[in-house]
Amino acid sequence: MIERIALWDITSQCNLKCKHCYNEERYWGKNKYNELSKEDIDKVLSSLIKMNATALHLLGGEPILCSNIEYILKKAKENNLQVTMVSNGTLIDEKIFKKLCQLELTALSISMDGTDQESHDYIRGNGSFNKTIENLKTMVKYKKENNVNIIIGIALTLTKKSINSAKNLIKFGEELGIDGVTLAYVTNEGKAKEDYSNLGVTEEEKFSVIDRVISDYKNNTTGLSLYIDARQLLGEYIFKKYGIKIQTTNLGCKGGNSRFYIIADGTILPCSPVGTTMGKFIKEKYLKGFNPPNVLENNFLEIIESNYFINFYNFAHNIENYNILNPCKECNYNCYPCPLLYNINNPNVKECLYAKKKIIEIESLMLKTSFSKKDNLRINTLKDKIEIIDFYNQDKYILEDIGFDIWNLIDGIKTVEDIINIIKKTITLIMIFI
Repeated sequence: MIERIALWDITSQCNLKCKHCYNEERYWGKNKYNELSKEDIDKVLSSLIKMNATALHLLGGEPILCSNIEYILKKAKENNLQVTMVSNGTLIDEKIFKKLCQLELTALSISMDGTDQESHDYIRGNGSFNKTIENLKTMVKYKKENNVNIIIGIALTLTKKSINSAKNLIKFGEELGIDGVTLAYVTNEGKAKEDYSNLGVTEEEKFSVIDRVISDYKNNTTGLSLYIDARQLLGEYIFKKYGIKIQTTNLGCKGGNSRFYIIADGTILPCSPVGTTMGKFIKEKYLKGFNPPNVLENNFLEIIESNYFINFYNFAHNIENYNILNPCKECNYNCYPCPLLYNINNPNVKECLYAKKKIIEIESLMLKTSFSKKDNLRINTLKDKIEIIDFYNQDKYILEDIGFDIWNLIDGIKTVEDIINIIKKTITLIMIFI
């Protein structure tokens, strides 16, 4: 059974006007705010249950401004839906946070645009940083004093204005006492398109922040969790440089299959971008003449069998539609980026190309490196294998065949490249005599 997650804009209202708002073209400047009545909320939740949804992610607008947010949380709880929420944090005082905890909100992510007032307020407006931090401290204090299980985190969107402050993300999270931090990046969509030259970051700038964040995270002792918006090549780079495995994203398009996006008026889409100018290509070529369904008017079967969803799915899951992305075709990971970013300027592809370049640099450096055996190891040399015991870490390894030969070649002088060449020559000689 496919477990499905629904992302739901429960209101179009927001108290801020962020310079990079991805929902700007959808909600800004409208004459009236969209949000559903309790009767309509029941219809939405009923549809989600029938589509085997297990989790609900509340968005907006600013979800706290939804007049029926308590009703949504109460009904979601009754239907065993795990609920998480993103908020700008400026309105969540102790009274509101207490209610969210009582209604068993699973996790709360506070959106931020820097770890200092200057970079954050540049995006969100004067006074927003201090108010958000004040409320975050109140939330953490309440959580500790009342021993509630809600997860509190921050999600920082990296912009050119926050490069320096973002490098302090781990220390910032530790000092706040929150559970986790997320690092993402501004994209050239929504309101950000108007000033992307001053907001967007280069791959070099992005990786400089990632390097600092990962380095600090490696030394973190508070249990703070870290999530980075990263493709698999970036994950490989981080592992090879720092020895840390991170969760990677973008393993193919999940839109219309295990992910659905509900707009504040009940319109349901395979994902958020397809309903904006970012989805212009697919709308003009594959979805022309078809209107997206609405959860208030269509049942689940009608939704997934609608021409809108079928045509989207056929496009997004056809490997031929990725042929322009040559780096992806040549990559071994087969993760493929968002199909709506259908050109070589795809930010995910740029990330992968830069990560690949950095991986090559690391591997070249490794080839010139020599290693010595640690003093704390206990070695048992057997007939055709070696048993290595690390007393400090309580680990045990068995080396046989080529591993046995490589171990015997490690002397603190020979480089990795030297050892590889010796092994190659040995194998060549063996092949000659076979």
